[in-house]
Amino acid sequence: MNDWQTPPDLLILKPYDLHVWQARLDVESDSLAAFAQTLSGDERLRADRFQFHVHRDRFIAGRGILRSLLSRYLDCLPQALTFSYGVHGKPALLSCQAYNCQALQFNVAHSQDRALYILSRDASELGRANRTVGIDIEQIRNVDRLEALTRRFFSAIEHAAICDAEAHQRSRLFFRYWTCKEAYLKATGDGLGKLGDLEISLSVEQSARFQRLPANESTQQWYLQELELDSDFVGALSARYSPTCSSSAESPEPSFRVHQFTFDPQ
Repeated sequence: MNDWQTPPDLLILKPYDLHVWQARLDVESDSLAAFAQTLSGDERLRADRFQFHVHRDRFIAGRGILRSLLSRYLDCLPQALTFSYGVHGKPALLSCQAYNCQALQFNVAHSQDRALYILSRDASELGRANRTVGIDIEQIRNVDRLEALTRRFFSAIEHAAICDAEAHQRSRLFFRYWTCKEAYLKATGDGLGKLGDLEISLSVEQSARFQRLPANESTQQWYLQELELDSDFVGALSARYSPTCSSSAESPEPSFRVHQFTFDPQ
C-alpha cells in the first residue's frame, strides 16, 4: 500500500502531527530557476562550490523546496526565511515574517535525486518542551567491507543480524539500521560519534524499534517509524515525545499521527 498522498490545499499541522514530504530533486529548468531566486546569498555560494552541475542543481532544488514548504506552513515568502545551524549542521528556523516561526520543527534528508522533509509543531502550548524531529533516506547500494563496518560501528546483535541475513538482503538491512540511527542522531543534533551508543531492533520481517539509546535516554520517550519508499530506497523518521514543562501536564502524550505527502514543484 502506498501511503503517500497529494497534499490538501490547506495544510494544518496539529500538535501531534508529523508531516512528511518526499520530493524529486531533478526538476525542470524553470522550477530550478524559481527555487534559485528564493535562496540566500550564503546558499548560493554553497551551490557554486559544487564541482558538478547535477550536484549543484540538486542542492538548489533541495533548499528551494525546503523554503517553499516552510513558507506554506508559515504563510510567508520563501526568501524571508533565515536559518541557524547546530554544531553538527542541524538546521533550525531563525526568523521570518511569521509569528513565532521557531515553533515549527523540521529536518531534511536527501540521497541521489530524492529528498525527505519532516515538520512538527512546538508542544509548549500543551505545557511541554519543544519536541525534536529527524529524518533520513538512503539509496540501497553495495557497501565495501560491510562486515568490518558493522562490527566496528554497530552493536553485536545488529552485526550478527546483518551477517546472518541472506546475501541479497544484507545491503537493505544495513541501510535500514543506518537510516533509523541517523534519524535519531539528526533529531538530537548529535554527530556520528554516538552511532555505536544506540541499538535498533529489526529484522527482514520486523519493523524497527529502539532497543537502546545514548546516555541512558529512555526508549519510551522516542518514536521511530520506517517509511515505505521506492524499492531501491529506505527511510526512517524519529521524534521525541516531549517531556512536560510543568507539573500541570502529567498525562502521557498520545501517539504521533504521520501524514505523508508528495511535493509537486508546479
